[in-house]
Amino acid sequence: RDLHSFPTRRSSDLVPGANLILSPVESDAAVATVSSADGTFRFPAVSDGTFRLSGYAPGFAQTVAPGEIQVAGREVRGLALRLSRGTTLTGRVLGLEPEEMGSVSIQGFRTDLTYSQPQMGRTDSEGRYKFANLPPGDWRFTAQAGRRSLQETLQLAPGVPEAVLDFQFPTAGFTLSGRVIADHAPLTGAQVWASSNGGSFQAVTGPDGVFRISNLPSGHYSLSVSGPEEGMGTGANVDLDGNREVALDFTTGGLRGTVSAADSGAPVPNARVQLSGFAPVYLPVRTTDAAGGFEIPRLSSGTYRVFVQKEGFASAQVDVKVPPGAVGTVRIELKPAP
Repeated sequence: RDLHSFPTRRSSDLVPGANLILSPVESDAAVATVSSADGTFRFPAVSDGTFRLSGYAPGFAQTVAPGEIQVAGREVRGLALRLSRGTTLTGRVLGLEPEEMGSVSIQGFRTDLTYSQPQMGRTDSEGRYKFANLPPGDWRFTAQAGRRSLQETLQLAPGVPEAVLDFQFPTAGFTLSGRVIADHAPLTGAQVWASSNGGSFQAVTGPDGVFRISNLPSGHYSLSVSGPEEGMGTGANVDLDGNREVALDFTTGGLRGTVSAADSGAPVPNARVQLSGFAPVYLPVRTTDAAGGFEIPRLSSGTYRVFVQKEGFASAQVDVKVPPGAVGTVRIELKPAP
């Protein structure tokens, strides 16, 4: 179905070149378009469902249209989105060495929206930063300085022209050290993150699998280990009230599968296979071969959800267990697209 609009406006001004996003309520598969010279916009070939409309443009805050849009078997016309100016946010990064001040990246994300345009910037030589035209809502900002980062949350109220948010990096604290072992051998080059509600701190394991993170405030930390290979990693929880040493030991397995057509049993080549379900690691994406097969030889043991997509077929998903020290198998059948 096609979705059409009235002109995109701020007050009585047309806004050409605005970025419009149509987001399904029940998934993350958003589609985007750009408003034309008269402020109108169009989303072609939209599937039936429930959607939310948002948009942004240079000089305007990202805006979410009130209510939801229902698409059910026919075109939808008369959509309207009114863009507005937002809040100017300024702040400083504190607690770093002078040579670090000018290289801190600041990122901001809306936490009350399924999809929002991220805000990205850097500090100047004095550790200052600035974001203009931020829309009202709940925000999470992250200051990244090398292998350390801090997170702060902020609620911006409608109609507030200015706000201030500073980041204070700790200059003293405790030391968390340890060793990462994968399949009975030290894991070299793994990224280790110690994360709390206030931020995260990173280290990289050496040739002996050892890591060390200094200047950690006391508190509860979630440790995440991501190996040099996709799909490898582990996690643990640590309460820190003094210097502490931990051992992180895990065993990998493997996953092998085939994708075939449900109606004929023929193999489906070039299908996209994606995994989800194990937070600490970046999960690999595979494409099936000519026989419809795929394989991931080294994967942290656990339960995963496998998503398969191929043009001309309906998407499919299945849960599978990867046993430690062994290879899990899965067979997925794709039905023709409706």
